[in-house]
Amino acid sequence: MRDYRVKKSLSNTYHALISLHQSFFGSYLKQDNLITQSKKLYQKQVKFIKACQTARHYCHSLENGRKALAKIENLHEVICSLHLLRYRFNEFALFEVCFNEMQELQKTSTALLYKMTRDPDAGLDATEFMNAIHAFENLYSSTLQVVARDPSVFQFFIQDLYALHVLIMSPT
Repeated sequence: MRDYRVKKSLSNTYHALISLHQSFFGSYLKQDNLITQSKKLYQKQVKFIKACQTARHYCHSLENGRKALAKIENLHEVICSLHLLRYRFNEFALFEVCFNEMQELQKTSTALLYKMTRDPDAGLDATEFMNAIHAFENLYSSTLQVVARDPSVFQFFIQDLYALHVLIMSPT
C-alpha cells in the first residue's frame, strides 16, 4: 500500500509539473493579458507545490522516492528558469517570429516529460527535442539576434533548454 501511495504521489507531482510547463509555454503562444496569465501560472504553481508536499510526506523514508522527488524538484527549478524569458523583455512581437519553434519546443519537451513519467528507468529518445532546440538556435542566429534589442535573453533561454535536456536524460 505504501509503494502505491509513493508512486501515485510522484505521478501526481510529475503531472502537476507538466501542466505548469505547458502553461508557461502557453503564455508565450497565446496573446492573453499578462495579469490573467500570471494568475493561471500561480494556480498551477500552487498545485505543483501541494503535490510536492504530499510526495515528500510519502517518500521521506524511501531512498528511491527521495531521489525521484529530488529530480522532480530539479526539473521544476530548470523549468521555472527556462520560462523567465517571458519576464526578461517586453518585445512580445518577437514571440510571433518564433511561434513555430516555440510550439515545437513545447510539443517535444512535454512529450519527453510524459515519457519520463511512464517509465523513469527506460531509455528516452530525445532527438526530436534536440532538433527543436537546434531549430530555435538557428532562428536565434539568423533572426532573433538581429531584430531583438537585447538578444542575450534568448541565450539564457537556450542554455536552460539544454539544461532541461540534460536533466531529463540523467538517471534518477
